[in-house]
Amino acid sequence: MNLLVFYRAAVSVFFLGQLGRLELAGGTLSLGFTNITGYSVLMGLATGLEPVCSQAYDLFTNSLLQPLRVFLRSQEAVKPMMYCTMAAVFLHAPLNVVMVKKMGLGVGGVAAASVMTNLNMVLLMGGWYLGWGGGWEMVRLFGGFKEVCMGIGGLLRLAVPSCLGICLEWWWYEIVTVLAGYLDNPTLAVAATGILIQTTILGNCVQHYLKVEVGNELGAGNPYKAKLAAMVALGCAFLIGFINVTWTVILRERWAGLFTKDDLVMALVASVMPIMGLCELGNCPQTTGCGILRGTARPVVGARVNLGSFYFVGTPVAVGLAFWLKIGFPGLWFGLMSAQLACVVSILYVVLLHTDWEAEALKAQKLAGVEMSTSACIEEGETKYEEDEESKGLLITNGNETLTLTLMLQLTPDQIKYCSEALRSLKEKIQKPHQINQEFDSVQDSKITPSEMKRNCSVAIDGVNLSKNRYTDVLAFDRTRVVLDSCKDYRPAAKGYINANFITVSSSESISRFIATQGPLPHTYEDFWEMVIQYKCPVVVMLTRLIDNYKTVKCGDYFQAEDGPREFGNICINTKWISTTNTSLVLRHLEVNYKESEEPPKSVLHIQYPEWPDHGVPEDTTAVREMFKRVHQIPPSIGPIVVHCSAGIGRTGAYCAIHNTVQRILTGDMSALDLAKTVTTFRSQRIGMVQTLEQFHFCYLAIVDELEDLISGVSGEGSSKSGTTSNTFD
Repeated sequence: MNLLVFYRAAVSVFFLGQLGRLELAGGTLSLGFTNITGYSVLMGLATGLEPVCSQAYDLFTNSLLQPLRVFLRSQEAVKPMMYCTMAAVFLHAPLNVVMVKKMGLGVGGVAAASVMTNLNMVLLMGGWYLGWGGGWEMVRLFGGFKEVCMGIGGLLRLAVPSCLGICLEWWWYEIVTVLAGYLDNPTLAVAATGILIQTTILGNCVQHYLKVEVGNELGAGNPYKAKLAAMVALGCAFLIGFINVTWTVILRERWAGLFTKDDLVMALVASVMPIMGLCELGNCPQTTGCGILRGTARPVVGARVNLGSFYFVGTPVAVGLAFWLKIGFPGLWFGLMSAQLACVVSILYVVLLHTDWEAEALKAQKLAGVEMSTSACIEEGETKYEEDEESKGLLITNGNETLTLTLMLQLTPDQIKYCSEALRSLKEKIQKPHQINQEFDSVQDSKITPSEMKRNCSVAIDGVNLSKNRYTDVLAFDRTRVVLDSCKDYRPAAKGYINANFITVSSSESISRFIATQGPLPHTYEDFWEMVIQYKCPVVVMLTRLIDNYKTVKCGDYFQAEDGPREFGNICINTKWISTTNTSLVLRHLEVNYKESEEPPKSVLHIQYPEWPDHGVPEDTTAVREMFKRVHQIPPSIGPIVVHCSAGIGRTGAYCAIHNTVQRILTGDMSALDLAKTVTTFRSQRIGMVQTLEQFHFCYLAIVDELEDLISGVSGEGSSKSGTTSNTFD
């Protein structure tokens, strides 16, 4: 596609060159004027809208052509667009022959041929879309301009920065053209500039499809594929840059001869071509990087980079070398080389080191109109869904037994005795923080080494499973890993892998088992829910936000934000209700089932505690104790409790330790008081459970507070409405 665009521009410059040096210089200035006043603005506005659909001689036809190109690329109609462009462009040379040679229209004939070529492209692309691309169906479903205008504000927030970024770059080339007019031989310099600027078009052959590919993958929730597309394109861009350096040096004496027969113009172009080659070494990765930024809907970053690189680096260097140091025409292109160098370094820094692909995937879904989860809404300060849990009534699924979860646990005399005994011992211990510190030090001594991780996590580090791990240093042990009988990845080498481990300390039937897992990634949502169905998990405890205060993605949006269904592959999730409590817990009653299944759906209680900070602890233990009271009443025989944070080890390990310890105390198992031993056992089942000393201390505090609650008969006062909640777990 871009080679066809280059061909069209090259044909126009060729016919200008055949008319003479003055005509070539005048045509170059005319092109510069139309670029500044029309083309750059249209192209900038159109490319700014491209992430959401995942722009002059000829102002009217271009105002139709540029948005049409963007729309068809976003629909992945690349081949039809290429064929339409090819048909129109191949007529461009004959049109120039007729207008310039036969009719003798000169420069005006070149302009008229460009207008007709653009019009042909608009007619061909528009005709294809209406005839074979589903255009009539879209017209039929058109909901009116009111619906269209509702989203125009968000589109302009993308389009205007993109427009500014492209204008800043394009206008700089025209500034170079103007500066060339102030050199000793302005006609010669401007004519040579026109040929050299056409040469730079070849550097843009990668980015246009790239930003669509990146945007499509992000919109589909595939951050790793988007990252792969970006990295492949950057690699290709560097390769093309080296190729450009090679051919500009080898063909420097002949290149200008394709456009003009003026010996002086040819000699001046040849003297600067090696510099242009070095510029292309930066231009190709730079334009590709800009494509990535637009594909990830960050045009503001690209605009800032272009402003700093071209105007605060390139312009002073170009003016200083060309006029102050008297280098002349080559000095202008040394200025371009410095601008490209600054630009590519800045953009690569942003793309490689400051792009959170999972965050971009979530943002892409939001841009495309996909609603975020309630937790995200809470973080944005939107309305919480506050409802009286009792008003929801009993949730009975196909006659299954209904469990009533109260916040007031009734203990037997023996259980009160066990709790009192444990409380005395633990209160003494928390008065000796140095002793707790020593316990945690002993736990840290059992920290796994890289060689042990490689040996014990062979399935996790297999090439087919690497992308399923959120963090490269948090992998699932082979011995305790959860194995999926059916998963999204059907390859035998995958071995039913999901980054999750079974966690247990006691074999008692009255003690809950856990599945400790990471926050699901967009491409593991289906596997996560497959695990919940396969192992009959009645509860999912989520101890993280989707995105933290530093805009880092901690977990994928794997559940439905509001009442209603959502599908992940072959699995459907239906949110029956959502409620928040005074302790900031977000409760969701979910129904999970296979899409084509005739079996009744499985009820799952989803409890999210978004206020527990990563690597830290909550301000108090109230919410954690409320979670325990709710989850403890669910019979362990139903299935394991799924617990996750982001990595699935720190906050996850702390909650599992608190829950397990209190449950074991209630059965009279006083070995539960050895929290260090419990955590060490956890760590033998999953890497790094309970990450920090602060979390280890918090476990002791939460256990003590919960034992005091149980003894005194205090309910979890964090609920938004005191009383009971009723849920069905099958």
